[in-house]
Amino acid sequence: MGKLKDIHFNELDQKSGEDYFAYLDQGSNNYKWDALEELCPNCLNQTLHQKEDDICCDACAESYIRVEGGLRFK
Repeated sequence: MGKLKDIHFNELDQKSGEDYFAYLDQGSNNYKWDALEELCPNCLNQTLHQKEDDICCDACAESYIRVEGGLRFK
């Protein structure tokens, strides 16, 4: 990183009282998605990920929901 970025992040750490990068890592743990073995109905790639009821494709960015065992566009 550049010097200005280091200075900026150090100021953020001092203001908040915690490590900025540790905070970002903590927040990213809430957004972990589970990979699915199914093909995306739109682009036919195996890039589907699921978190609770939300299913997303990384390749075409379509969102799906599961209805009666099948995938439907959201």
